[in-house]
Amino acid sequence: MDEAVTMAPEQFLDLRWGSTSDHSNGGGSPEFDVLCSIVRAKRDHGQIANALRGHIEWSDLLNLAEAHGVRPQLIRSFQELDWIGVPSATKQSLLDFLPLQKARSLYLAGELIQVSDQLSQGAIRFATFKGPSLAAALYGDLSLRECNDIDIIVDEKKVAQTEAALGSLGYHAVHGSSVFRGAFLAYQRQFALVREAPRLAVDLHWDFTSSYAPFPISPAEIWNNLEEVYVGGRAVPSLGRNEMALFLAGHGTKEGWRYLRSLSDFAMFIEKHPDLDWDYLLDRARRRGCGRSLLLGCQLAAQLLGTRVKGDLLKVAETRAQGLAQTVVRRARNELRAPTLERDLADLELCENLLQKARAVGKFLITRTVSDYVSMPLPRPLWRVYHLTRPFRLAGKVTTNFGLIGSSQICKRGLAERSRPINNFP
Repeated sequence: MDEAVTMAPEQFLDLRWGSTSDHSNGGGSPEFDVLCSIVRAKRDHGQIANALRGHIEWSDLLNLAEAHGVRPQLIRSFQELDWIGVPSATKQSLLDFLPLQKARSLYLAGELIQVSDQLSQGAIRFATFKGPSLAAALYGDLSLRECNDIDIIVDEKKVAQTEAALGSLGYHAVHGSSVFRGAFLAYQRQFALVREAPRLAVDLHWDFTSSYAPFPISPAEIWNNLEEVYVGGRAVPSLGRNEMALFLAGHGTKEGWRYLRSLSDFAMFIEKHPDLDWDYLLDRARRRGCGRSLLLGCQLAAQLLGTRVKGDLLKVAETRAQGLAQTVVRRARNELRAPTLERDLADLELCENLLQKARAVGKFLITRTVSDYVSMPLPRPLWRVYHLTRPFRLAGKVTTNFGLIGSSQICKRGLAERSRPINNFP
């Protein structure tokens, strides 16, 4: 959760504080309806064909499928329908993508196995919870889920040892030294390590969200319930089913459920585990201050993808999360683009009430970040000054948002900050 304030205040209220006012400028997207029909856990070919009879802008459909991370599922559905009605250019574009997706999936799986072996040799307890392991567990086919990197979680005390173990495989931290990361990135409770040629990232976590926000599960809860997932014929440790249910709901809510891939994952998980005790899971999430995230995920899975949890949980969701679900659906149907503030304050989605949000924002205002260093590089002895200067810098960005600086200049400034070479960080 970093900062870059580029939204008007009323938009912030709409997205973050539960307002149901609709700022969209359209009645929905037939392309979005097609994607909803093809990512269902139980696909209805008649429904898909009916959705395709609408006025489809095929280039928009391809772009939307890419943005939502569901191109493999789109290809699968079109293949099941023998590509009937699909323009040749669209078909060729997807067929050109397919071998690249398969190759990428196999490469990620092989790399995950290497990482697993390396950590096991060092007696480092870890779990993987997205990427290839999630694809294998939910879809039974690595190529059916688009993945970009590998995510692992370790005990916080093992972070340095894990970084060293991954270093022996050629991975190095993106943002400077451990001292720099401790000062400016520790609040994220994760950091990325990359390896070149071909480029691949491992996101190293010691928690599931930033220090600002709650989450449905804590790291301490996962270690006694790990389950093995087979990736490329090799077993790797992943979250137990109860913990995975809570993680998927929390992660989707943290991201604002902007991507159908996340909702598809959650719906598929519900279908694959019909006997889960959802009342028990809701109780666990509520004890962590995140019950709404589970209710929202279940409501969206039912509303958009037709997947319903068993028991009375959905009745509770319809009562407690219906309004927020409608806001999320409108946003997803009309505009995928996430405003910068929404991305950077994403963890606020996990807060259930104004008090939680106020505390999170308070921490956000005084926690130094990489952007603070980039905007005003100071020598290490003066890094504590950022706690004092940060609120003023953020206030300046809010002022900028009210038109004192053109939006094109804002974009250029943001791109310049994000493109600074890694070795600029100490």
